[in-house]
Amino acid sequence: IDPRITTVNYFHNRFIEALPVNGGSVVREYDLQTRRARQIFSDPTGRIETLRVFAQGLRAAAGYSDGTIKFWDVAAARAIATLRGGMSGISWLVVSPDGRRMIAHDGKQIMQLWDLTSYRLLDSFNAQAPVIGGFTPDGKGFFTIVEGRTLRLYGAETGRLIATLADPGNIFIGVFWADPRRLYTYGTDRTVKIYETPSLRRRAVFMGHTDWVSVAGLS
Repeated sequence: IDPRITTVNYFHNRFIEALPVNGGSVVREYDLQTRRARQIFSDPTGRIETLRVFAQGLRAAAGYSDGTIKFWDVAAARAIATLRGGMSGISWLVVSPDGRRMIAHDGKQIMQLWDLTSYRLLDSFNAQAPVIGGFTPDGKGFFTIVEGRTLRLYGAETGRLIATLADPGNIFIGVFWADPRRLYTYGTDRTVKIYETPSLRRRAVFMGHTDWVSVAGLS
């Protein structure tokens, strides 16, 4: 593994990775079947800190160390849009499954919600790091987890806060959706819990684990 790699994105049996080169960045893919790497695109103007490939694989969103976000046409290897929301850097970003919304975080305390149909900033939020975030499977909502203790669910159209979940005595290690109406959480209290969304009302608790639940999923 190249120690210079700043971000890795898994997509359809491939790793998409970015690494700094001479003040710019190179993005390449590594095919897990052929074990071969090839360059997808390069940008001599800045350092890419985080990268997300859209669900269809045609576009990619790249967050830069100077706070810029660029969108790339993967096949043509060219930038098609540039966003500047006033953040000092981009620590991570996530694109909704339908490609219509994006959330980005500066790694400190600011998170932004973007409309990708018009490349317009919809709202900015105070979300103190460490924080993780993502979208619901249907793309209609997004969530944040701040310091592993508080989960907030927002509407993706406007950024309106819908519900807040705090689980005293537990630190969330991860969450996932089985479908748009069932949220699963797991963490340090040795349980897996199911919540109804968007109300975040608890529906079930799976107990009996002997240690923290660090990974969970459905077959």
